[in-house]
Amino acid sequence: MRKHLKTFVGIAAAILACGAALAQEQSKPAPNSPAPAGQQAAPVEPLVGGEPWTLGSKGCEPLPGVDGRAGPGNRASGLNITYDGGPNDLGAIETMDPRNGKDESDLWGIYSSLVYDRLADTTHAGSSGATGEQATADNAAPAGEQAAPAAPLIGDEPWEIRLKFYGWLPSIDGRAGLGKNGSPVNVTYGDLLSNLDTLQSLVPLDLEARLGHWGVYSDVLYLRAVTSTTVGPRGGVKVGVAGQQTIWEIGGFYRVGTWAVNPHWGNSISVDAIGGVRYNNLGGTIGVETRRHAVSVGGEKEWWDPFVGPRVIWNLDEQFSLFARGDVGGFGIEDSSNFVWQFIGGGDWNICKYCFLEAGYRMLSTDYETGTGFRHFTYDTRMGGPYIALGVKF
Repeated sequence: MRKHLKTFVGIAAAILACGAALAQEQSKPAPNSPAPAGQQAAPVEPLVGGEPWTLGSKGCEPLPGVDGRAGPGNRASGLNITYDGGPNDLGAIETMDPRNGKDESDLWGIYSSLVYDRLADTTHAGSSGATGEQATADNAAPAGEQAAPAAPLIGDEPWEIRLKFYGWLPSIDGRAGLGKNGSPVNVTYGDLLSNLDTLQSLVPLDLEARLGHWGVYSDVLYLRAVTSTTVGPRGGVKVGVAGQQTIWEIGGFYRVGTWAVNPHWGNSISVDAIGGVRYNNLGGTIGVETRRHAVSVGGEKEWWDPFVGPRVIWNLDEQFSLFARGDVGGFGIEDSSNFVWQFIGGGDWNICKYCFLEAGYRMLSTDYETGTGFRHFTYDTRMGGPYIALGVKF
C-alpha cells in the first residue's frame, strides 16, 4: 500500500507541476502577436544560458532534480527526486520522515513547495546565472505604463542652428564726445521714427549654433546715418554730418542643464552660461562745403569688452517659449569699458517647423572713456528699446 501511495503522490506532483507550467505558458501572449490596445507589450521570456526551456513530449517542462529537506516547522521531511532525462520518465521519488520513516502527512506540502519553487525559477533568473537579457526583462516597465525614453547621447545629437534678422528701435541717453564729460546725448523713439530717412544702412543679424551642451553665436548690428543742411544768407554753405556705429558680439555658451516643469505639456527650463567679447566702433564725420572750398573733419574709436552672464529659457510648450539673458563686462581690462551691462528678454513663437517670430526688449549700458586732455573721449550711454525678429532654424 505504501509503495502504491508513493507512486500515486509522485505522479500527482508531476501532473501538478506540468499543469502549473502549462498554465503559465498559456497566460503569455504569442511571441509575434501584438499587445492589446492600451497595454504595454509583455517582456520576452528570459533565456537561461542563451537557450529556452525545452518542453516534454506531453507539453510540460521537465522536473528538476531535487535533493534536501522541505516542509513546515520541525516536521520537514527528507526529499530526493531524480530525473533520468527521458521526456516521459518521471524518475524515482523517495520520501522519508526524519523521525520514523513512516509519516507521509507532509507529502502534499512538500510537492506544493516544489511546484512553487519551480515556477519561481522559471519566472526569475537566479542570482548566479542571470544574463544581460534577464536583467533587462526583470527591469521592464509594468504593463500599461510607457517605458521612459533613453536619454540621447550628446555625440548623437544633430546641430541646432538659428538665424534671425531683427529690427531694434533703441532710445539713447547719456553723454558722448571729446572732453572730460563729453556732450549730452538724448535721442527718443520719436526722433528715430521721424528721421528714418537719414539711415543709409542697417544690418542686424544674429546666428547661433549648438551641438549638445556646447554652442557658439554671433550678433552684429551696423548702422550708418547721414544728414545735411545749408546755412548762410543765400544758402551758400552746406554742412553735412555722417555717423556710424557697430556693435558685434561673438561668444560661446554651455548648457548647464534642462529640467522638466510639466512633462505632459513639454514644459521645461534650460540654463546656459554665456561668455564672449563685444566689439564697439564709433565714427563720425563733419563736412563743410562752400562754393570754392570743402573741408571735412572726422574720427573713429573702437574697443573690445569681455562679458559673462547667464541665460534662462522657459519652453512653455512646442510652440511658445520665454527667455531672459543678462551679462556684465568691461571691468577696465586693457582698453575696455570701465563697466558694461546688458539685459535681453522676450518670447519666441514657432510659426512652423523651420521658422519663428521673436519679440522682446534689449538694454545695453556702456561706460567707456580713454585719453587725456583735449584727446579725452567719453562714451557713457544707455541704449534701450523693443525689437522684433524673424528667424529660421534647422
